[in-house]
Amino acid sequence: MQDIIQQWCSIDWGALGAFVSVAVAAWAAWSARSAAKASLKTAGTANKIAVHQQRLRIYDSVFDFLGGAIQAAPPSQREIHRLAVETRNARFLFDEKISEFLKDVLRAANEWQEEQEQSDAGRLPLRGVQRAQSIKDAKKSLVGYLDQVPDLFAPYLMLEEAQ
Repeated sequence: MQDIIQQWCSIDWGALGAFVSVAVAAWAAWSARSAAKASLKTAGTANKIAVHQQRLRIYDSVFDFLGGAIQAAPPSQREIHRLAVETRNARFLFDEKISEFLKDVLRAANEWQEEQEQSDAGRLPLRGVQRAQSIKDAKKSLVGYLDQVPDLFAPYLMLEEAQ
């Protein structure tokens, strides 16, 4: 028993303390790394949700605009401007295909609105049947755009399954 006590007393407590300190530091570093990974994963999920919400707002704006535009009258300058403002960040959230689509929608809506203004002011030579056909063609163009919206935006609005 005395031998055990002598061995116990002869242990280099400084070296043991250093070993324990290194082990605690390693554990703390591992814990911090694990926490950082979890934080990044949470931040990544939050970013995905934010991007999805922005994309959905743009989709809703386009769909509402086109749905309203195919009613009786061409869209007003205010409505066209509002769509332009609401979709201004689309180029950062979607690919070039959707950016070009949005430019085409705005261009068609502007052309229809301008044509209507000129016709109402008597500056457009179209009368009667020609004018009615021109308006019908403009509405048909916007209806065509409206039909494309769900399929065009769908790949960007699908939610990933929870893992």
